[in-house]
Amino acid sequence: MPDRGPLIYLPPSLRHFEPAFLTFSTWMDHLPFGYDIVEAVRPRLLVELGSHKGFSYFTFCQSMKDHDIDGLCYAVDTWEGDRHTDSYGEEVFQEVNRYNRQHYAGFSYLLRMLFEEALGHFEDASVDLIHIDGLHTYEAVRRDFEDWYPKLRPGGIMLFHDIAARIKDFGVWRFWGELEAEHQTFRFDHGFGLGVLRKPGGEAPAHPLLRLLFSGDEDTAQALRRFYVHAAEYHDLRRKAHARGSGD
Repeated sequence: MPDRGPLIYLPPSLRHFEPAFLTFSTWMDHLPFGYDIVEAVRPRLLVELGSHKGFSYFTFCQSMKDHDIDGLCYAVDTWEGDRHTDSYGEEVFQEVNRYNRQHYAGFSYLLRMLFEEALGHFEDASVDLIHIDGLHTYEAVRRDFEDWYPKLRPGGIMLFHDIAARIKDFGVWRFWGELEAEHQTFRFDHGFGLGVLRKPGGEAPAHPLLRLLFSGDEDTAQALRRFYVHAAEYHDLRRKAHARGSGD
């Protein structure tokens, strides 16, 4: 990568981000990064595979709206649960659908179906940002990657949640290790972990966050990991302070 001088990056998640949708989720640790990566990629097409209560998805949608990004977002889920989330009632989908209609109806759509059933809705090399967060077995995440990687445009970004979770029969961590050996990647290890993969091709990363993620410099990588640990803690403290101030 050409030397462009010192890179100073103050992300939007620390400048003006007020999370509009909060619910219990292990994605809380990656809330600021989720908001920032959407601003960096500015996706014309975003797809999330596995949305459950909508925490990560609505973080992406809020960033789209806050930054006036002209694009479409799709959440793909059966909203019936699986063996890792357990089954749950219709009220989960009803609440996600209600919130989506109320806040993001102009650009966000819920596809209530299996991931493989949704493939036909998207052309190859058309999606700018894909988040994989479905069933977490090795076989399932590998299948999701193999099915959806062709849908990702050259230079596009794919996120993998729970790459550090070694519980039950989770196997994302094992598949992520294979991806790291073959692809341009970045990993966050805090919380349950989040993997970031960039598909080859397209224009060279120009946005500061993308340049930091894929600089290839280990000192930069470690600094970025520490930064987003602190950013998550900052938002968690703000949330708790607000709750105390509201008397909750």
